Amino acid sequence: MPLLEPDPRSLRPAGRREPSPDRVPDRLAGGTPEPLRSELIALLGADKVYWKVSDLVRYSSDASPYRFVPQVVVVAEDIDDVSTVLSYAHGRGREVVFRAAGTSLNGQAQGEDILVDVRRHWAGTEVLDDGLRARVLPGTTVVRANAALARHGRVLGPDPASAIACTIGGVVANNASGMTAGTTRNSYRTVSSLTFVLPGGTVVDTGDPAADEDLAHAEPRLCEGLLALKAEIEADAELTARIRAKYEIKNTNGYRLDAFLDGSTPVEILRGLMVGSEGTFGFISEVVFDTLPLDRLVSTALLFFPSLPAAAAAVPLFNEAGAIAVELMDGNTLRASVSVKGVPADWAGLPKDTTALLVEFRAPDEAAQEAYERAATEVMAGLELVTPVASVTNELTRDARTIAGYWKARKAFVTAVGGSRPSGTTLITEDFAVPPSSLSEACAALLELQARHGFDAAVAGHAAHGNLHFCWPSTRRSRPTSSGTRRSWTSSAASRWSASTDRSRPSTPRAATSRRSWSWSGGRRRPS
Repeated sequence: MPLLEPDPRSLRPAGRREPSPDRVPDRLAGGTPEPLRSELIALLGADKVYWKVSDLVRYSSDASPYRFVPQVVVVAEDIDDVSTVLSYAHGRGREVVFRAAGTSLNGQAQGEDILVDVRRHWAGTEVLDDGLRARVLPGTTVVRANAALARHGRVLGPDPASAIACTIGGVVANNASGMTAGTTRNSYRTVSSLTFVLPGGTVVDTGDPAADEDLAHAEPRLCEGLLALKAEIEADAELTARIRAKYEIKNTNGYRLDAFLDGSTPVEILRGLMVGSEGTFGFISEVVFDTLPLDRLVSTALLFFPSLPAAAAAVPLFNEAGAIAVELMDGNTLRASVSVKGVPADWAGLPKDTTALLVEFRAPDEAAQEAYERAATEVMAGLELVTPVASVTNELTRDARTIAGYWKARKAFVTAVGGSRPSGTTLITEDFAVPPSSLSEACAALLELQARHGFDAAVAGHAAHGNLHFCWPSTRRSRPTSSGTRRSWTSSAASRWSASTDRSRPSTPRAATSRRSWSWSGGRRRPS
């Protein structure tokens, strides 16, 4: 497989190619094989089991560049259907993947065995405590949940760029955060309680006072194992410190091991582990969030810098000034975004190295807004900003239409860059996270690596939190399980700034998990 080769040239766009074959495997040409089809129909009813080959093909793709053809698709209507499917799969050693919006860029919403659609019957938001909390079903989009909360002056913490389409189940299962969430407003920090179904069919409501007692009765070995891992981690001071350090940055790679430090009971530990687990521990059927204030007064600036490192160096200054969001767009991203309606056409003529920061402040009242604007103006006065084209103003604005245009350009990052790639290529996406204070150094290392290996990726992301995404076109298609090995050309970059995060990979205890896997769509987190 090309992506397994330690040769970055294998990812570089080649010349014109013929279309790749996409024939469905012969074993699925007749649809779902027996006895899988008849057994699921007997358990759930014919109307909930999609077995025709046309159905399988329809569900074989999501927003990622990958293609997996499931053996069967189940449309679950309620938690009993989910429990039935998981119990069935558990007893037969089959794999289950849950799918809602399918907005993941890395294939989490795809599988080659049982695929369960939980979008259709799983939408709804219940506002609690006058908006201080919200009970949300997993098939609900972030935008719809926030619309229900807006009248109460509240909002969810996570705000991924795909909020109009991605759903709460995927957001929580991927610990997706977005522009403003960072490490303090993400799902892990704002989830109050979860209801989920474990692989064997056990239903757990972490908000139930009797949850630990019930779980100990239903899953005694699981409880014992969780507490044993907690004790092992806490007994190792060095490991504990490393785990804490890992989550001081915007790290969504692997399981949330800090759940063993933050939770005191098996249910509390599981609540933390479920967030970001990509469904490998079970199905999230309901989420109760602690909501956040919706500060309605907004001041925003789109600031242009001569280079990527120069823009990155300014990020900590705006963080200190109180910015809720500092988003970065490099020259490739800015030029590609002219395809988005409303983006200034003269951005197409921006110099190659030009980089922009989209900086936003949100305030609850006029006095706070003015204070933020004074702090921002002071920071801007000390920066060497550039005005390479006529549309660039480098000024703060309160104008809602102008601000919406800035965000439209930023949120169209993948769409714009993907749309500008050469015909016949696939968009490969990766990202990294470092302490914001190290972002400038990390960007310099990224540019050096690209120059050394002949790449010219588009870079954008959540600079306020030290998290950037980069995309480049490739003629290769592969499975997401190879994503870790495609970093052959980026591995040396990690070593350049690893001293500021973690110089070595700790030998952490690993929870015993089944070979069966479950995963969600929704965020853009890579499979770990």
